[in-house]
Amino acid sequence: MWYALSLSLYARRDKQYPGGLRFALHVSFEKWRDAPQKAKAQFVANPGMPVATVDLGVNRLAVMGAFLNNKLMATKFVHGGELNHKRHLLLNAIYKKRGQSGRLQKYGQDSVNLWEKVRNLDENAARQVARQIVHFAITHKAKVVVFEYLRGYKAPKEKMSRTGRKNHKRAYWLRGKIVEWVRDLAFRESIITVERNPAYTSQKIVPSVAR
Repeated sequence: MWYALSLSLYARRDKQYPGGLRFALHVSFEKWRDAPQKAKAQFVANPGMPVATVDLGVNRLAVMGAFLNNKLMATKFVHGGELNHKRHLLLNAIYKKRGQSGRLQKYGQDSVNLWEKVRNLDENAARQVARQIVHFAITHKAKVVVFEYLRGYKAPKEKMSRTGRKNHKRAYWLRGKIVEWVRDLAFRESIITVERNPAYTSQKIVPSVAR
């Protein structure tokens, strides 16, 4: 059960609101849960336990699989084409404005409102995808969610525009945000998240977690 805590009032400067200030009222909630056991300990006790695996990508934000007794029971896909298209349009508008101005500002960021839209777009997508992943794990009674280990970003070899490269980089960074949100949301449901070699998130998942 969730319990309401103290209220907090925040103020932020915004010319669109009367008085030039925008107020937000935050209500904190608290919920007590038992801390989940480590993945290895759970597999020792129950080798055939249900597990959810997740591959994160660019065009497909997430490919989920539910395993039971080492067998694939269900899959789910979260497509990211629409998100990439919206982000590409915003980035293209930013670079177009930058080209019209002729130079970057020495202090501060250019196209502040457009960059804020890009960040909000990515943050909102990360939260939505994370919720879908956790819901998928709960639906299939998984107590462990396995992600591929995220390596450092490498620019694509194929020829791309400046906007395309920036879009690709932000899409890669989004994967890290999704993992952060899943780790937070899953823990609230007593579900643990682990990261493994990408080779094990597409095949033979369950044995790799117990190692």
